Amino acid sequence: MNKNYMDKVAKLLGLELGDEFTLEKTPEHSVYRISADGIEVYHKEECYWEVLPQMLAHLLTGKERIIKMPWKPAKGERYYEPIINDFLGRACFTCWSDSEYDNYRYDNGLVFRTAEEAIEMAKTMQTVAKKKVFGIS
Repeated sequence: MNKNYMDKVAKLLGLELGDEFTLEKTPEHSVYRISADGIEVYHKEECYWEVLPQMLAHLLTGKERIIKMPWKPAKGERYYEPIINDFLGRACFTCWSDSEYDNYRYDNGLVFRTAEEAIEMAKTMQTVAKKKVFGIS
């Protein structure tokens, strides 16, 4: 049985399988992703994904450059948000329900895939607040 290496290719390119992205030299409305089948482009009008075998070579040789799209959780998927109620920097998780609160957090850059990412943001927010309030640099 042959092994599929597309998950490793995705990691090499700084992505995970299923992550959507755009490309620097293609129209902004084009959305791509890496799947187990290869690099795919989404055809919005017909609502289907098409594998583009040549695109992998373009990415691996540097002829095209990936522009990551912000990650957005699917309905029911867990996400993390930064909490800054103490000096440690923390994160809490909740499940995406596409509510007004979820979208507010997303629109303001407060939705993260991992707790570590949210904690880093909490620490950054604390640093900025300390500089603003106490003039600490």
